[in-house]
Amino acid sequence: MLRWPSRVRPCCRYSLGGMATMRPPQRFSETGSKSRMIQVWLILIAQAHVGEPITYSELSVLMLGKRLPRSPAMRLGQLLTYCKERGLPPLPVIVVTKKTKKPAPDAPYNPSAVPSDMRRVFAFDWFGIHPPTEDDLED
Repeated sequence: MLRWPSRVRPCCRYSLGGMATMRPPQRFSETGSKSRMIQVWLILIAQAHVGEPITYSELSVLMLGKRLPRSPAMRLGQLLTYCKERGLPPLPVIVVTKKTKKPAPDAPYNPSAVPSDMRRVFAFDWFGIHPPTEDDLED
Protein backbone atom coordinates (compact mmCIF):
# COMPACT_ATOMS: atom_id res chain seq x y z
CA MET A 1 0.00 0.00 0.00
CA LEU A 2 1.32 3.39 -0.95
CA ARG A 3 1.79 5.81 1.92
CA TRP A 4 1.82 9.52 1.20
CA PRO A 5 4.71 11.53 2.65
CA SER A 6 3.34 14.22 4.95
CA ARG A 7 4.56 17.01 2.67
CA VAL A 8 2.74 15.61 -0.40
CA ARG A 9 -0.93 16.28 -1.08
CA PRO A 10 -3.00 13.09 -1.52
CA CYS A 11 -3.56 13.87 -5.22
CA CYS A 12 0.17 13.67 -5.91
CA ARG A 13 2.91 11.06 -5.61
CA TYR A 14 6.63 11.15 -6.14
CA SER A 15 8.02 9.82 -9.39
CA LEU A 16 11.41 8.17 -9.59
CA GLY A 17 12.98 11.54 -10.31
CA GLY A 18 11.57 13.03 -7.11
CA MET A 19 9.12 15.37 -8.87
CA ALA A 20 5.46 15.37 -7.87
CA THR A 21 3.11 13.90 -10.48
CA MET A 22 -0.66 13.62 -10.58
CA ARG A 23 -2.30 10.30 -9.83
CA PRO A 24 -4.14 8.53 -12.66
CA PRO A 25 -7.55 9.94 -13.60
CA GLN A 26 -10.56 8.52 -11.81
CA ARG A 27 -12.78 6.20 -13.87
CA PHE A 28 -16.46 7.05 -14.29
CA SER A 29 -17.31 3.61 -12.88
CA GLU A 30 -15.83 4.79 -9.57
CA THR A 31 -17.97 7.93 -9.34
CA GLY A 32 -21.56 8.98 -8.67
CA SER A 33 -24.56 9.87 -10.80
CA LYS A 34 -23.51 13.47 -11.48
CA SER A 35 -20.27 12.24 -13.00
CA ARG A 36 -22.26 9.78 -15.12
CA MET A 37 -24.28 12.70 -16.52
CA ILE A 38 -21.05 14.44 -17.47
CA GLN A 39 -19.91 11.21 -19.11
CA VAL A 40 -23.15 11.06 -21.13
CA TRP A 41 -22.73 14.73 -22.07
CA LEU A 42 -19.23 14.07 -23.41
CA ILE A 43 -20.34 11.05 -25.44
CA LEU A 44 -23.42 12.78 -26.84
CA ILE A 45 -21.71 16.01 -27.89
CA ALA A 46 -19.10 13.94 -29.75
CA GLN A 47 -21.91 11.99 -31.42
CA ALA A 48 -23.76 15.22 -32.26
CA HIS A 49 -20.57 16.50 -33.88
CA VAL A 50 -20.57 13.41 -36.11
CA GLY A 51 -24.18 14.21 -37.01
CA GLU A 52 -25.72 10.79 -36.38
CA PRO A 53 -27.92 9.32 -33.65
CA ILE A 54 -26.56 6.75 -31.20
CA THR A 55 -28.53 3.73 -29.98
CA TYR A 56 -29.23 3.05 -26.32
CA SER A 57 -27.13 -0.11 -26.53
CA GLU A 58 -24.18 1.69 -28.18
CA LEU A 59 -24.33 4.31 -25.44
CA SER A 60 -24.40 1.64 -22.74
CA VAL A 61 -21.31 -0.04 -24.19
CA LEU A 62 -19.41 3.27 -24.15
CA MET A 63 -20.60 4.09 -20.62
CA LEU A 64 -20.78 0.76 -18.85
CA GLY A 65 -18.76 -1.61 -20.99
CA LYS A 66 -21.76 -3.84 -21.69
CA ARG A 67 -24.71 -3.80 -24.03
CA LEU A 68 -27.97 -2.86 -22.30
CA PRO A 69 -31.13 -1.67 -24.08
CA ARG A 70 -31.63 1.18 -21.60
CA SER A 71 -30.19 1.94 -18.20
CA PRO A 72 -30.93 4.45 -15.44
CA ALA A 73 -27.17 5.07 -15.38
CA MET A 74 -27.59 6.94 -18.68
CA ARG A 75 -29.27 9.83 -16.85
CA LEU A 76 -30.93 11.08 -20.04
CA GLY A 77 -33.90 12.65 -18.23
CA GLN A 78 -31.69 14.77 -16.01
CA LEU A 79 -29.59 15.79 -18.98
CA LEU A 80 -32.72 16.78 -20.89
CA THR A 81 -33.80 18.97 -17.95
CA TYR A 82 -30.36 20.58 -17.89
CA CYS A 83 -30.65 21.40 -21.61
CA LYS A 84 -34.19 22.78 -21.30
CA GLU A 85 -33.32 24.99 -18.32
CA ARG A 86 -30.46 26.56 -20.27
CA GLY A 87 -32.23 26.98 -23.60
CA LEU A 88 -30.06 24.37 -25.30
CA PRO A 89 -31.24 21.90 -27.94
CA PRO A 90 -32.42 18.64 -26.32
CA LEU A 91 -29.13 16.72 -26.57
CA PRO A 92 -30.54 13.34 -25.40
CA VAL A 93 -32.97 13.27 -28.35
CA ILE A 94 -30.20 11.73 -30.46
CA VAL A 95 -30.29 8.53 -28.36
CA VAL A 96 -32.52 6.13 -30.29
CA THR A 97 -33.70 2.54 -30.39
CA LYS A 98 -31.92 0.22 -32.80
CA LYS A 99 -35.18 -0.90 -34.38
CA THR A 100 -36.95 2.43 -35.01
CA LYS A 101 -33.99 4.85 -35.08
CA LYS A 102 -36.15 7.13 -32.91
CA PRO A 103 -36.15 7.81 -29.16
CA ALA A 104 -37.96 5.20 -27.07
CA PRO A 105 -41.77 5.55 -27.14
CA ASP A 106 -41.86 6.55 -23.45
CA ALA A 107 -39.11 9.19 -23.85
CA PRO A 108 -40.35 12.70 -22.99
CA TYR A 109 -40.20 14.12 -26.52
CA ASN A 110 -42.92 15.32 -28.83
CA PRO A 111 -42.72 12.69 -31.59
CA SER A 112 -43.52 15.21 -34.32
CA ALA A 113 -40.69 17.49 -33.11
CA VAL A 114 -37.99 14.78 -32.95
CA PRO A 115 -36.64 15.28 -36.51
CA SER A 116 -36.31 19.05 -36.07
CA ASP A 117 -34.90 18.63 -32.54
CA MET A 118 -32.25 16.24 -33.93
CA ARG A 119 -31.32 18.75 -36.64
CA ARG A 120 -30.94 21.45 -33.95
CA VAL A 121 -28.73 19.16 -31.86
CA PHE A 122 -26.54 18.28 -34.86
CA ALA A 123 -26.21 21.94 -35.92
CA PHE A 124 -25.41 23.31 -32.45
CA ASP A 125 -21.81 24.20 -31.55
CA TRP A 126 -21.51 21.97 -28.47
CA PHE A 127 -17.74 22.36 -28.34
CA GLY A 128 -18.18 26.14 -28.18
CA ILE A 129 -19.80 26.10 -24.72
CA HIS A 130 -18.56 25.03 -21.32
CA PRO A 131 -19.69 21.54 -20.32
CA PRO A 132 -21.75 21.14 -17.16
CA THR A 133 -20.00 20.71 -13.85
CA GLU A 134 -21.18 18.44 -11.06
CA ASP A 135 -22.55 21.53 -9.28
CA ASP A 136 -24.71 22.34 -12.33
CA LEU A 137 -26.41 18.95 -12.26
CA GLU A 138 -29.15 17.62 -10.02
CA ASP A 139 -29.47 14.02 -8.86
